[in-house]
Amino acid sequence: MGRLMPEFTKQYARAVLQAYADGRATKERAVEVLGLRDYAELLVMLGDAGIQPPRLADEEIEEMAQTFENVLRMG
Repeated sequence: MGRLMPEFTKQYARAVLQAYADGRATKERAVEVLGLRDYAELLVMLGDAGIQPPRLADEEIEEMAQTFENVLRMG
């Protein structure tokens, strides 16, 4: 969050970023609310703020890996 912002705006932006990271806001909503150009800018802001982007649940990742493995076996 290296942009020059008043402290209140920085706190608001951080709250929006945290809401996105916690899964309480969609990436589209976060981009819109923060007035960003695209998802790439959102990722940069997350990195600048030291906030990890959301990730899928371990179960979802495992299911995707299993599906991928099954597809590879078919080919």
